[in-house]
Amino acid sequence: MWRVCVYTIVLVVCSLSGIQGQLRIDPTEEEVVHLWAEYLELILPDYYMITSQQFPDTEKDGDDDSFIEGIWCLHYMSNTYGTFYYPNGTEVVVYTGTISSNGATNDYTGPDPIFQTDEQLTYAVLCRDADSTTPITSDYEGLYKCIIDDRTLVVGVYDTSTYNDNTGPEAGDMSLSLISTPRYVDPPVFNLIFTVTNGPPTDVTCTGPNSFSIDETSDDLSREVVNDGTATLVTVTVRMREGGNYQCTVSNARVEDGTINSVTATEGSSSLSVSVSDTPTGLTLTRLGTGLLHVQLSWTGSSPGYEVFYSLSGS
Repeated sequence: MWRVCVYTIVLVVCSLSGIQGQLRIDPTEEEVVHLWAEYLELILPDYYMITSQQFPDTEKDGDDDSFIEGIWCLHYMSNTYGTFYYPNGTEVVVYTGTISSNGATNDYTGPDPIFQTDEQLTYAVLCRDADSTTPITSDYEGLYKCIIDDRTLVVGVYDTSTYNDNTGPEAGDMSLSLISTPRYVDPPVFNLIFTVTNGPPTDVTCTGPNSFSIDETSDDLSREVVNDGTATLVTVTVRMREGGNYQCTVSNARVEDGTINSVTATEGSSSLSVSVSDTPTGLTLTRLGTGLLHVQLSWTGSSPGYEVFYSLSGS
């Protein structure tokens, strides 16, 4: 029997500048599909956290290269581009107006924030009007998804004031789900599940008994946008029969920034104490007189509540 005790883990806006868009990066083959923040000159890790000032539609100081200063969603080696979705799951509005280069003039008239594309580009670009003095409202803050080549990339977008006041990702209670399919798996496979709010979990590190260790780069850890883009569901698959304490810690860019205007952001954590029942002994199978398929199985052991599987073969 598995016993469980629980203790406890983004948003991005951008702007436009320059019509002719080439990327000045030469990513590795593993990074050909990614989000690129031109203003930051950074390939964004999945579930990164960013502010509206970090993708404006005007050139940053000292920058005169005519690159669009938005969040690019692209396949570097092909002519494919992604589609951005608001936190609530609807497609970001497409803007096809003229954007003048180097911020000399700003013909931006689209909605805010926007998904921008141009016939001369093969990339999707998420942007924000830098001339706007209106803060990003909570309706537009949250986890934005870009779907490209059957992949989903996520970036957390927030207004600057929201970002500055953020205290770090918060991890909810962790729960356990036993995966019983296929039934013959030994050791049994189980999932550890928890939800992260108050910012995306860019970095996730989980540890447990018997040197168990996993992070966000593992195929056994997944993140999924839930609750209209306000939270992230984290699932960790454990492939061993080991009782003990399992703990996951989450962090993001706001945590790395530390204290802003006297507000300090800290990492979040979620943990779960898992106990493993002893192997049952004294198994006894008794056929009941109420029918050929009616049997009674009994055993002895330190804990009740085992899961029982059966198969039928022959006659």
